[in-house]
Formats: sequence, structure tokens, C-alpha cells
Amino acid sequence: MARVVMRRFARIHETGNAQHRATRIARFTAIRAALLVIASLPAGCFSMSAVPPPPGSQRVQDATRHERAIFDASAPAFVESDWGRSGSFVLVSPRVNGRDVGWFILDTGASGCTMTSTAARAAGAVAVGSTLIQGSDETTVFRCDSLSLGPFRVEDVHVTGLDMERSSLPFGREIAGILGRNVFESAIVVLDGPSRSVRLLDPAAPDSIERATTILRVTERGADRADAGRIEWIPITMQRELPHVPVAFDGDREASFILDTGADATIHFFADTVDQNDLLESQGVRVTGTKTQVTFGRRASISDGTIEDLRLGSRQVGPSKASFARPGDGVSKHLGGSAGLVGMGIMRNFVVVIDEPGRRVAFLKPSK
Repeated sequence: MARVVMRRFARIHETGNAQHRATRIARFTAIRAALLVIASLPAGCFSMSAVPPPPGSQRVQDATRHERAIFDASAPAFVESDWGRSGSFVLVSPRVNGRDVGWFILDTGASGCTMTSTAARAAGAVAVGSTLIQGSDETTVFRCDSLSLGPFRVEDVHVTGLDMERSSLPFGREIAGILGRNVFESAIVVLDGPSRSVRLLDPAAPDSIERATTILRVTERGADRADAGRIEWIPITMQRELPHVPVAFDGDREASFILDTGADATIHFFADTVDQNDLLESQGVRVTGTKTQVTFGRRASISDGTIEDLRLGSRQVGPSKASFARPGDGVSKHLGGSAGLVGMGIMRNFVVVIDEPGRRVAFLKPSK
């Protein structure tokens, strides 16, 4: 039986003048799309660009809204997914208006959903207006009657147009879009890195957490089955519609990092974090190389290396690969207050229970 679990419209939390508040959601959705490359997606030459809106289109202020989210309790929780050869991304194949239009990136670091112009035509999506990419480029906003993934469905949803040319190079198949917060704010998402599987659970069901933490013989502290009461939950805070988690690093330092399944980085430090903590001068950091990445005309110089001390809650995940943005990073400056990204390089090693409705996440190790 299907059950409506929530009703949601675009929400404005940011302070400031009315015009700034009204455009914040549309603007940030596009900024996050650009970050998909800067945050070290799988290597390959692909690009993202706006979908030109029809002539006379009006600006849509609620570019990430959906009317309601519904769970079908009779449908399996497991969702077909593709993690690539190394588990550096998670792709899923939702139904848009009941149609299979291709593979989407499942991305906690996206404040809404996007779709290519090809996928929009295949789905019969209707252009309802425009929004901004990077505060300057106009792109189309599409309305879809429904978007479903396994047991989960959102209805009357706005999707931002974003073409992704040559995406088969890094992903092994053409990408039709990105599934972001419209999914994560309404579901418990279990990403099982070791078994490369995805489950979606109803956060309102009384046994959701028990199902999320006992299936597949997940263990904590040596138990055969995880006891939800003993699991270490790490708090999630929402900043600019993105989930952040506290990360301790390099001794007594701690900061708030975006939990980002759309990034193949292990841990990525934004430029301000690198500078303020003198990370490149730390004895616990080793730099092995430098690269330059460009997205939407914005350039970022990034150093690759390792960091010795890296902790999520009480769990030590270092020594770990790491990347460090250098001064002049053209993208992370839009994400003030975020210290960096926790990416799939870490999450693929755990069963990650992302309970965004409950504002918490757990990183569990499966039994041998």
C-alpha cells in the first residue's frame, strides 16, 4: 500500500533581502551541478551546459520543488544500481513520468534534480520556465508528473535542465541527469559499498532503522547483527540544502564537510580550509602532485596527496588519500561555511545509512 510521507514546497532559510532569498534555491542548484566536476568525479573529458529555455520563458523561483513524496510498502527496497569498477559513483535508473529515460547520478551533494534535454524529451517533461546557472546562464526548468525510484516516488516535481556531453567517458554510459535532495530529504538511503547495492527505506516506518542496520549482517563492535541502539550516529546539519557532517583531522582540527556521493574524492579540502590550517605545511600531510580542473569557466588548482589523521565520529579512516584546493579555487568559494567534501573514496568502504530526515548518518563495517 502506498503512503504519502510528506508534502513539500521550496523552502527559504537564508537571511538577507527578499530578492536574494527568492533566487537562492535556483542559483545554488546550478552551483552544485558545477561542483560535480570540481569535486573529482571519475576522470574523463565531459562537460555540462545549460538547456536553453524556450523564448519568453519566465524565471521559476522554486526550481527544486516537489508536491509530495510517496512510499509503496509492497515494493522491494533494493534499487538497481551501477557503481562502476571502483565504486567511485552510484548510478540509478529512475522512472520519469513512468518512462525509463536513462541513468542518473545519485548525489547527496545536489540540492535538487537535473535532467538532460534528451531525457526531458523522452520523458515528455514540460518546460515551465527558467532558472540561473552560476548566476548568469539561463537554463530550462521542467515539470514532471512523477519521478520514481524503487519504492519511492515524488509527484509534481521541478527538474533543472543540464546537458552532460560525453558523460560516457567517465561513467561508462550516457548520463541522463542527477537525483539529489528531492530523494534524500524524504527517504533513508542505504549505500552498501562492499556489496555495491542501494536500498530506499520509508523514514516513517517503525522498523526502518532496524532494517537499515541489520540486513546483510552488518556488524558494529564485533556483534553478528548491528543493534540500532549501539550504532554511532554522526549528526547531519543542513547548510544551503546540502548535508554536512563534522570531520576531525590533523590533530585537534574539526570542521563541517559536505557529505557528497557525487564526488569520487576520498576527502577534499576547500582552499580556505587548507590556508587556515596550513595543511600543506603539516607533517601529517604529504603532497604527491598537482592538477588543474575547469568547469563553467572556473579554474581550480588542486594538490593530491595523503593525510595521516582523519576521523568520522570515533572511527579513524586515515591515513587516507586526500585532495587540497589551492588559492584561487573558483568553485568552493561559493560554498562558504563548508570545509570540503567527504566523497565516495571513503563511503564505498562502508555500509552508509543516510538518514537525512532524521539528520544523521552511520558508517558501518559489514561482517567478514
